[in-house]
Amino acid sequence: MKKKKIRRLAGKLAMLFAAAVFLTGVLATAYSAVVYWDSTTKFYSEKARQTAQLAAAHIDGDMIGRYYEEGNAGDEYYYELGNYLAELKSAFNIGSL
Repeated sequence: MKKKKIRRLAGKLAMLFAAAVFLTGVLATAYSAVVYWDSTTKFYSEKARQTAQLAAAHIDGDMIGRYYEEGNAGDEYYYELGNYLAELKSAFNIGSL
C-alpha cells in the first residue's frame, strides 16, 4: 500500500515538475521576445530621429514651401537637395521612403 502511495506521489511530483519547467520555458521565451521587440523598436526609432534631424538641418523650408506653392521644382537647389537625400538614404541604409 505504501509503495502505491509513493508511486502516485512520485508521479504527481514528476508531472508538477514537468509543468513547472514547461511554464518557465514559455515565460522565458515570451519575456525574451518582448525585450527583443523593445530594443529593436528603440534602435530604429533613434535611427529615424537622427536621420530626420540630419536631413532637416540641410533643408531650407522656405524653398520647399515655394516648390509646393508654385509647383516649380527645377532649379539647382532642388537637384542638390535630391542628391543629398539620396546620399543620406544610401549612407544610413534606409529602405524605400
